[in-house]
Amino acid sequence: MMRHLFAAFLILISFTQTKAQVRRFPANTVQGIDEKKALAKDFFEQSGMKEEMNMAILFGEGYLNGAPPEKNSEVAAQNKKIYELAKAKWQKRKETLAAELTQQLLKDIEVTFSVPELKYLIEVSKASVFKRYKLFLKSDEFGKVYNMPTLIARGFVEEGKKAFATPVKGLAR
Repeated sequence: MMRHLFAAFLILISFTQTKAQVRRFPANTVQGIDEKKALAKDFFEQSGMKEEMNMAILFGEGYLNGAPPEKNSEVAAQNKKIYELAKAKWQKRKETLAAELTQQLLKDIEVTFSVPELKYLIEVSKASVFKRYKLFLKSDEFGKVYNMPTLIARGFVEEGKKAFATPVKGLAR
């Protein structure tokens, strides 16, 4: 979801800037580098990326909350053990994951945007219309549309399962 929020945000601001205005250039002074790092951190926090990143970590952890049901008891026991081992590894990795992801995102922001662009993005992210935009992206209405392709694909799989569950005439003996 974080990538989609950030991509949608960039599309929103792209309407206000022409390609000629968007340039990438590194800050070439110590003072410029410090300013850019501070602005990148401010934008990271103001834009909602920090919260989205934390949600992504929670979703990752949610994946490990239990092995899928299995009729065969041996396979079920094996799956349970696999998930328990994976969850133990996750707990160790999770301790440093947020800091690693934050550092990577800050580095990406610093490379992608200039100091003036970061200042502009921070101002835009403080605007009430952007705050409403972020709320819209978290709304049930947006969620229904956003999840629709997955639901359609899942429905096709369920149809296929039903088709294979029905015996084909002439093959049963």
